[in-house]
Amino acid sequence: MLTILKLRAIQLGTLVRRRHQVRDNLINITGNASGIWRNFVNFALTYADFLAIPRMRCEDFKKLAQPEGLQYLDEALSLGKGVIFISAHMANTELAACYITSYGYDTVTVAELRGTGARWYEVMNKFRSHTGMEVLPLEDTSTPKRIIERLRANKVVVLLGDRDITGSGVEVCFLGKRMNLPKGPARLALVTGSPIVTAFLVKDGPRYKAWIDPIIDYRPTGNRERDIKNITQMIAKRIEAVIRKYPHQWHVFQVKWDELTNCV
Repeated sequence: MLTILKLRAIQLGTLVRRRHQVRDNLINITGNASGIWRNFVNFALTYADFLAIPRMRCEDFKKLAQPEGLQYLDEALSLGKGVIFISAHMANTELAACYITSYGYDTVTVAELRGTGARWYEVMNKFRSHTGMEVLPLEDTSTPKRIIERLRANKVVVLLGDRDITGSGVEVCFLGKRMNLPKGPARLALVTGSPIVTAFLVKDGPRYKAWIDPIIDYRPTGNRERDIKNITQMIAKRIEAVIRKYPHQWHVFQVKWDELTNCV
């Protein structure tokens, strides 16, 4: 527990040092930087809950929120092609992953090793797998193949769609700017035929609000690059709507706003 507390203290310290980034995020999302303190409060509150994960049972996770839209996930799974389950860096992503897994869904996710370091990667994976979620390393060259295998086994693949970690994303319009977002979800959908749903968990008073959106309705045109861009744009639009509604719960600190151009 001491190791976890030290690591989280480092992360909170990093957030404080990135207050200028948080300010820039708010200015670009809302037009002003008022209430910047709420970002820090939300960060602290959600990670207090994060620290409780090892002590929580499935029933405890379910008490966090009353989920809306589980029927959309069930509908997607009924197609027998797995589900590409997209969320964002909202509130507490680790808690969100454990939350959906606690409902009995067979889930798998991808985690970055390079940016977090081996020690933190191990801690995070221990937390993520607490309810049975399988975690695959982002940097492993076999991971894409393994994800496809999991989808074909009708599992739920949980991915984040609001940050292009690998630098190989596709340019879309997001939060009023042209920026790259991950194209992996769209590519997976085109290769496997798996449906895509978006889902979010946000702080709502002492508890959380959780919901799953309807399946993204997209019919491929046959132009692979155009399809990837269009599907990614549809994902971006859904994520953007949530960020604009809950700007003080979005925890992405790598956006270089001054280097981005406005959407036409």
